[in-house]
Amino acid sequence: MALAAPPAERDYLLDDLHEEFTARAARDGAGKARRWYWSQVITSLAPVLALRARSGHRPADSDRRGHALVLDALFLDLRFAARTFARRPGFTLVALATLAVAIGANTAIFSAVNGVLFKPIPGLSDTDGVVEIARDVNGELGDVSYPLARAMGRESALVESVAALDWSPLSVGGAERPEVRVGLAVTGNYFDVLRVGVSRGRLFSPEEATYPSVRPVAVISEHLRVARLADQAIPGATLIVNGVPLTVIGVAEGGFRGHTLVPVDVFVPLGLAIPGLSTDASLSKITASGVQALGRLRDGVSPRQASAELTALVSAMLLAETGAPREGYRIRVDRWGTVPPGARVGVTAFLSAVLLLVGLILAMACINVAGMVLSR
Repeated sequence: MALAAPPAERDYLLDDLHEEFTARAARDGAGKARRWYWSQVITSLAPVLALRARSGHRPADSDRRGHALVLDALFLDLRFAARTFARRPGFTLVALATLAVAIGANTAIFSAVNGVLFKPIPGLSDTDGVVEIARDVNGELGDVSYPLARAMGRESALVESVAALDWSPLSVGGAERPEVRVGLAVTGNYFDVLRVGVSRGRLFSPEEATYPSVRPVAVISEHLRVARLADQAIPGATLIVNGVPLTVIGVAEGGFRGHTLVPVDVFVPLGLAIPGLSTDASLSKITASGVQALGRLRDGVSPRQASAELTALVSAMLLAETGAPREGYRIRVDRWGTVPPGARVGVTAFLSAVLLLVGLILAMACINVAGMVLSR
């Protein structure tokens, strides 16, 4: 058998025979084990010689020969592993459990990292120029006022458009099956900034969602439409939000539920008189800080350039309003991301550290299993 077998498979075949012979000798006696051994050698000679002939044959297609040898070796490995595991079920269960725990932990952590850092937001396809705009006072980030957000979008030469928005949980459905959904009060250009359209109906017009000119209308997600308004025509359906009846004019396309990881189902005009949302007083003061700002840069403009221009613009407006300069005040512009700019570095570092940790756990599990196999 040693002379007939190809060199690449010789050790596998002889080790298999020797291991099985040892097990049978301990169980059935040396005589029966020898008879089994020679019967296996005799019946295996023809297949082994055929395998040697294939391995020694040199066809013109070398890739095909290499693939055949790899498959043959893989088959032998699998057969040997199956017999080994069947004879030692306890060892097999321990090895499989060790690897399963390590692989499961890696899969769970990678899924979380992928969802937070890499997975695209449904409905968003053109986000290259989208930026988040915030107030930075001596390193502390905060919201901006609605008048400043409007001025930045209207007077900036580097920013194409700026949308203002305000988050709030909303009660949807009135007295009949009420449920809490995340709502977003936005200016009419919010969907334009993100390049999001509708699958049904239409988006806000400037007359409906440019404070103080607002009307009781709403754009909803496809998720909410299926859950609450599947049997009603859109546009034209009525949705009760925090006790206020709103006319649904459109459904966001592509499964869009907002530009962050928090799913939003109801979009209403910023400044609409709905309990829980921004009031007239908070939207009128230039020194207030009631809204977040989302913008889109013009082609070729960097966030640093936009930040310098907007800081100069806003500083001049605040100086004219208050009569005193703001020390340490600037407008910070960051590329849009699923994680807010203030927490982006910390979240990325934490998730990377956790991913590295579970990767080390998987490596240790593989080393432990390899050590157990070698010790056997």
